[in-house]
Amino acid sequence: MKYPNPPIQEAVFDIRINRPNNNDDDKYLKNISDLKFNDYPVSEKKIEFEGKIYISEAETPPDKTTAKIAGYKKENRQAQFRLDGFTYNVLKPYEKWEIHYKEFQKLWKIYDEIIAKKNIVRVAARFINKIELPISEGVKLHDYITTIPNIPKSLPPVFAKFFSQVQVLYDENTIAVLTEAVDGEENGILPFILDIDVFVINESFEDFDSIFDRLHDLKNDIFESCVTNKSRELFK
Repeated sequence: MKYPNPPIQEAVFDIRINRPNNNDDDKYLKNISDLKFNDYPVSEKKIEFEGKIYISEAETPPDKTTAKIAGYKKENRQAQFRLDGFTYNVLKPYEKWEIHYKEFQKLWKIYDEIIAKKNIVRVAARFINKIELPISEGVKLHDYITTIPNIPKSLPPVFAKFFSQVQVLYDENTIAVLTEAVDGEENGILPFILDIDVFVINESFEDFDSIFDRLHDLKNDIFESCVTNKSRELFK
């Protein structure tokens, strides 16, 4: 179901890889760091330091500094090019899957041409939702969210804080991680975090577009199963 005002705070498209031969790391890192995008004018390079502690005076500690990530930002979007994969993030406001996935495909093609001899090992889609629940006398969270845990009758039905994470094996190669959290009321509004992370591992990734289509449908099914019609009214 599509909503005029979806509660999506961040959408993440992610592909993880491994490479049998890492001898070309320096070349790939340079190619990644040298990328230029007219559409993404802001870039940042993150550095990871690697070292060891040596007790013997006979050995000289290696001095190694490696650029691990090249990040490119445009407004509410960011592309991260790494040696172990590629991630595309979209922050609020979220438009629609077709628009953002098309941009992800374009950037992945660039990454795919730079990093050769790789194996895709994980494909993921993660959607972090923030649902602002109106809190008033007589209103129950179960009226909005189906997965709220029951509180013992000996306690008042008021959540000060709440955190839950469930990992489910959806099928042989598909895993869904559902994280829910509440961190206190704010001016009569209870922000409810509904974090849906779905990914595929140990599968042939020759056609990962169809895999992303599956993940898209799955994350939508999970979301719709977690909210009620009262919640859906909030997204109109």
